[in-house]
Amino acid sequence: MKICFNLRDAKAKDKTAVLLIVSHYGRRLKATTGLHISPTAWNPKTNRPKAGQLPHVRVKLNQLEEQTEKALID
Repeated sequence: MKICFNLRDAKAKDKTAVLLIVSHYGRRLKATTGLHISPTAWNPKTNRPKAGQLPHVRVKLNQLEEQTEKALID
């Protein structure tokens, strides 16, 4: 099982949606998180906002990751 976050459009000029991507037993699920972020504030290596930027978004993404892991384990 792999959980990660990506931007809907990494080359957007304005804010774009953050997607939750779950790979589980060869299947791939994409879902929107309801969060929007500017691509200039996104770190594609960590799949999170750049260090020191948007701490509330970072917290929300961590919570979503934990909830998704728990749902898949149950």
